[in-house]
Amino acid sequence: MKNLLSFLIMTLLALPSFVYAQKQSDDKKIDYRPLTQEEEITIKAWVSNGLKDGESAKFKLSERVISINNEPEYIYCGLVNAKNSYGAYSGWVVFKSFVTKNAYNKLIALTDVGQKMGVDPAMQIGDGKFYEQVLFDTCTSKGYFKGNYLNEDLIGRK
Repeated sequence: MKNLLSFLIMTLLALPSFVYAQKQSDDKKIDYRPLTQEEEITIKAWVSNGLKDGESAKFKLSERVISINNEPEYIYCGLVNAKNSYGAYSGWVVFKSFVTKNAYNKLIALTDVGQKMGVDPAMQIGDGKFYEQVLFDTCTSKGYFKGNYLNEDLIGRK
């Protein structure tokens, strides 16, 4: 009984700090700015390069997250639609790019294009390594796809 009482007291004492820590992580300070022309050109080029038909790519781009809690952020997320192996548009897919400058001071955007789960490879627009839901979850945790930017037609859920 004494051990149970000690456990309950310790749990009650720890609860406020847990709730505070959870609130802190939910209330991230995220700073945004518009993409520069150089960033937009670079991101589109790197994403298009990972597609089956890069010339057919259509993009939905938003502002760039530049910092989270005053720490620099290098991830950029957006949506792309392009033609698949059959020459048809397959629908919007999430992409995630790591945007930085290389050793030669040239802007680069290392990119992953999402794959639709349960869809034949010929119907995919690229050869990505991650399901789009994984990329979507990563992107939302970084401050992308907020508000009315997405709807059920684009990502499959509200």
